Amino acid sequence: MILANKYRPKSFDEIIGQDHISTILSNSISRKKVHHAYIFCGPSGVGKTTAARVFAYSLSRLLHSQDDSSEEFGEVASRILSDSSPDYVEIDAASNRGIDEIRHLKSEIRYKPIENKYKFIVIDEAHGLTGTAAEALLKMIEEPPGHAIFILCTTEVGKLKQTLFSRCISLRFHKIGPLNIKKRLMLICDSEGIKIDEDAILNIARGCDGNVRLCLQYLETLVQSFDKDHQITLQNVSDALNIFDKYKISELFDLFYNRDMGGSVLFLNNLLNSGFDAYDILEMLVSYLRNLLICRTCKDVKSIIILSDKERELIKKDISRFNFNFLLESMSYLREVNENLMHNFSPQTAYDNYILKSILYLEHNEQKEEGKEISHKEKGKEVS
Repeated sequence: MILANKYRPKSFDEIIGQDHISTILSNSISRKKVHHAYIFCGPSGVGKTTAARVFAYSLSRLLHSQDDSSEEFGEVASRILSDSSPDYVEIDAASNRGIDEIRHLKSEIRYKPIENKYKFIVIDEAHGLTGTAAEALLKMIEEPPGHAIFILCTTEVGKLKQTLFSRCISLRFHKIGPLNIKKRLMLICDSEGIKIDEDAILNIARGCDGNVRLCLQYLETLVQSFDKDHQITLQNVSDALNIFDKYKISELFDLFYNRDMGGSVLFLNNLLNSGFDAYDILEMLVSYLRNLLICRTCKDVKSIIILSDKERELIKKDISRFNFNFLLESMSYLREVNENLMHNFSPQTAYDNYILKSILYLEHNEQKEEGKEISHKEKGKEVS
């Protein structure tokens, strides 16, 4: 079974990183104060449609359990989780976005639910509806049948009609942090008997940019790529998923420290030739420099960046080598790299320019420091 389906949350407690959403929805169910329409907005893969399904299941189960005439209420409600309930309708507006689909939905929701008290209509990527379809949906939400609950899920909330917000309860889902995702992946790996290094899991968690579904797809790819007894390493993650170990970029700063211009050019050339996009490399460099700046300026960085023990040592080493001014200058040089790439410079030329400026800056400041030392010594001789 696909991991994303096998480990899809079946309760609010299993939904990670969205405690505020779980609390609001759980309280509304327990108090039986549910609204007829909701907007779930947030990044992709953070649990919007999962929360919609869990909400529908939890509400249906509670109502069934309080009806003395109902038998096997848990089994009836659980059909919502297995996507086999006639009272749970999920529509992908990205592919069913026209007025005809909404008209069909309108005729369908007139009929009362078959197994549950409510019929749930979940519209994923609701911002994809055409203008006339969105108007028809708005009309349905304005005058809904008493047995219908609408849940509109969207990754682009700004594209929804503003009039929808006055008729729906809007809940904003957060991007899920790497530590939460890492814990989830470790539980799944333990359950599945997957052998994987902790640093490899952390790199997967960071590489998906808060998208849990994508993380599970990455893990699935790794599991299929190696034998069951194989210990998945950080290098395997880089090779199989093209998720670069961002802290490998510290090797470039080793070359900067040694003023090795040729080695630096070769390092970035190898990155470009190994399949990494020029903008991916830019993001890695910016991310590493940002972390150096944060660690240099902030006392408590744990709430801002997540570091492994190895990464912490690399950061500590580079902070001792490079001063604050160089880090700021290097960041400004990367801004130039971005501008050059936008103006269709060859990636290698853009990065060669970055390397040249960075090393020349270091050499220039080195000479200035040496000049100051010589000047102090000469002054000392004059005084004596």
